[in-house]
Amino acid sequence: MKRVSTSALLPGMVTAEEVFNYKGHLILPKGHVLTEESIEKLEFYSVINVRVEEKEKGDAEEPEGIAAPEIDFDEIDATLLSRDWKNTENEMEPESGAEPPAEPEDIQPDAEPALEVTPVPQPAPMEKDSYSERLRQTEEFLAFEKDFRQATDSFKETMSEVIENVENLNVDDLISSTLSLLTTDNKHVGVFDMLHSMRQMDDNTYVHCMNVSLMCNVLARWLKMDEENIKTATVSGLLHDIGKLKIPEKIIKKPGRLTEWELSVARTHPREGYNILMAAPVDDHVKNAALMHHERCDGSGYPLKLTSAQIDPFAKIVAIADVYDAMTSTRAYHAPCSPFAAIAAFEKEGFQKYDPEFILTFLKNIVNTYILHRVRLTNGEEGDIVYINPDKLSKPTVRVGNKYIDLSKEPHLYIDALI
Repeated sequence: MKRVSTSALLPGMVTAEEVFNYKGHLILPKGHVLTEESIEKLEFYSVINVRVEEKEKGDAEEPEGIAAPEIDFDEIDATLLSRDWKNTENEMEPESGAEPPAEPEDIQPDAEPALEVTPVPQPAPMEKDSYSERLRQTEEFLAFEKDFRQATDSFKETMSEVIENVENLNVDDLISSTLSLLTTDNKHVGVFDMLHSMRQMDDNTYVHCMNVSLMCNVLARWLKMDEENIKTATVSGLLHDIGKLKIPEKIIKKPGRLTEWELSVARTHPREGYNILMAAPVDDHVKNAALMHHERCDGSGYPLKLTSAQIDPFAKIVAIADVYDAMTSTRAYHAPCSPFAAIAAFEKEGFQKYDPEFILTFLKNIVNTYILHRVRLTNGEEGDIVYINPDKLSKPTVRVGNKYIDLSKEPHLYIDALI
């Protein structure tokens, strides 16, 4: 038998063992012949890989084509819970008069881990180094990386003081280091370039919150908000996960998937965050963003199952940045997906779960930040993004050598990674 990534499964392959979801429920039996429908089922349950039977000698070659990258937004919401906030000494206490849910048996998952294009004229020779490699060699990037690390360290120190004296929280001091990263040269497009090129750094919760804060600032500008609202969006992103300070360390720092009981505890962090900020001198939008950043417009979120009209607009902004950063970052339990896989996921169901105006503005602008990036396609070819397709943002045109590949016309070809 061999282990195959779910994204590379093909109809006709045979499962070599039973496949379970993270709750321990059987999804597919051993010996099941995979179909398009069963592969979609595996993707729906966010199964990362599957053991399949080895192909016997003489068998026909597997057909070309790779399954589209799929992202389960509910699974992303769950993985967002495993960060490593420095926990306080006290364990989280249940609400008054309420019993904590009984802890079920921990069921651990099997972990192992040529088309004509008019917008571009004569092709230029391919650069030896990728866009990201060239960017990381610039003085601007080196300065940004240094300032980002210093800002993250400063934020981490501040957070340890906030819990003890939240009523004395100074918002201007809190975001001064964050705003210093948004220089004239780095605003908007440059920020996403810089953040993507730093994906190799450890992505703990403090880094995540810095990323989300910067993205919220940029998205607020794309939405043409005034300076006061841009500031509110920035603070909302920085403090959205403050409730994790009240979650037991053994849960927050667990490297694998959470059990049902652990997940139920971790999902109290929005309420805990709201409770912490109740006494803080911050805008009510910031408090609501802490409480509502896991709510979804279709009512599928938590903790209150709110629908679109009930969700604070700043929580809607944070939700988009929060999920985008989670999908494109490295985690102990999943590799980062490419920004275009994340964009494809938003295109598929994001308009139901997220505010249509906000998500469309985000996607239309974010894709333009990756123009000229070197990418690797799912067939192994490498090239540069040269044109963004406005009708299919996740499927741009890529120049590979002297040919142009319009991915919107290639149903089985996708961007696998930025390089």
